[in-house]
Amino acid sequence: MAVRGRTDAKRHRWSSGPLRERRHAFLLEIIMTMLLAFLLLALPAGSAQAAPGSIAAASSNAARTLANAMSDYPVISLDGRYVAFMSAATNLVTPATSGLQVFRKDMETGEVRLVSANAAGEEGNGATTIASTISADGRFVAFYSDSTNLVTPATSGLQVFRKDMETGEVKLVSASAAGTQGNGSSHDSSISADGRFVAFNSNSTNLVTPATSGLQVFRKDMETGEVKLVSANAAGTQGNGIAHHFAPDISLDGRFVCFTSDSTDLVTPATSGQEVFRKDVLTGEVKLVSASAAGAESNQGNGFPSCSGDGSYVTFASNADNLITGVSGTQVYRKDLRSGDIVLVSSNAVGTPGDYGSTYSSISADGRYVALESYATNLIDGDVNGKLDVFRKDMVTWKIELVSANAAGAQGDDHSGYPFISGDGRYISFSSTASNLIPTPTTSTQVFRKELAVPYRFYFAEGYTGPGFQEYLCLGNPSNDPVNVRVTYLFGDGPPKVETYNVPGHSRVTRDVNALAGAGREV
Repeated sequence: MAVRGRTDAKRHRWSSGPLRERRHAFLLEIIMTMLLAFLLLALPAGSAQAAPGSIAAASSNAARTLANAMSDYPVISLDGRYVAFMSAATNLVTPATSGLQVFRKDMETGEVRLVSANAAGEEGNGATTIASTISADGRFVAFYSDSTNLVTPATSGLQVFRKDMETGEVKLVSASAAGTQGNGSSHDSSISADGRFVAFNSNSTNLVTPATSGLQVFRKDMETGEVKLVSANAAGTQGNGIAHHFAPDISLDGRFVCFTSDSTDLVTPATSGQEVFRKDVLTGEVKLVSASAAGAESNQGNGFPSCSGDGSYVTFASNADNLITGVSGTQVYRKDLRSGDIVLVSSNAVGTPGDYGSTYSSISADGRYVALESYATNLIDGDVNGKLDVFRKDMVTWKIELVSANAAGAQGDDHSGYPFISGDGRYISFSSTASNLIPTPTTSTQVFRKELAVPYRFYFAEGYTGPGFQEYLCLGNPSNDPVNVRVTYLFGDGPPKVETYNVPGHSRVTRDVNALAGAGREV
């Protein structure tokens, strides 16, 4: 989920119901009254709305001086405190670095540390070094590099490494269980919450037995050394196609890995084209992610998977026009692998699909929030810059917010992309060439961290408005003062409906849910 990694292949733009719980009305009313008593105490009438979110440059040194060269491809820790990124800057740490290196910024203290260095602190000597992923607490950072001096014995070619920011130790990830370096290029990693498991792409043929061929996805256990082939069917047989240069994404516990492949034999019935899959490394089971709610395989290409903390939700981009009726173009979707439901992420608050392409996404641990990049101009009101922007979508309320904006809410004046979301959806890191996101005008590509509000939430039992069922929502206010209560009604067959009710002190308000929702609906 939030500890995933991504690839620079994103720069290529494509051209083209819940389980019913039928409660008796009086029981539902009692449950809701009891729970709402706590909620109402926290929401005084007329309380001010949250101010626009703060934003800070992550690509800056400890003195808050901006990087003096391009910085890109950020990843953020689960709590949002640490941001790791690639940079060509020479002024982020002392002594000065050279070439492309990976750094980790502590957004709380301002400290910056060099990641792409060996255990002795010597910077990597390679030409290509890109941050891929960071553990939940920011201790471990995985990256890929063609540096030859990061571990002993020396490596060659493009390899994946894991840096322990506490001890300084660097370990080679793209190696067999015996420790033999992969004989091909390895890149695009994703790390589990504790840093133990790392999933990555590689065209090495010697990482597992039997030997593999082509670009495949693997998972390395950094504790035992074991390597498992991910891009294989339930029987463990390698897929008959290749994985694609979209980074795999791993669940927080390392059990599930989502990836993209054009193999036709990973699931039954056979697939065709470029699809997104989820592998259960414990049981071997593979599930097709890029499918409609009825299970129909998508009819166009898919990529950029991102999975929630437990692997149950996966977001991805697709060119298909058969995933949701009436939706076409390059869009971002969220698939629920428990129920099979699929919903559109790249839409505005009332469900209208984005009018231009949306590709890369990053999902929060619980699957509620999704950060995405999009060229769409109709996701929010007042989008006039005609650039690639970053947004955050609340999949419960359908509210969508602009992330690539300054603290006053002004939209970035140039392209922003590559979003990466924290576990609770509160923080989003991204890169941007916009010059107006912070008070100090910026030049070249810089990395930023945006903070957005994450409200307190209370959930209530599901209702049903079919024949013989009458649902009421009773809001009780035990305090002296009147309060305003914002209630979001969620439906399995359409956009949510938001109502605000004023509840006098020491009183209650009862609403007829059947009348509000209409007949025969789950709400």
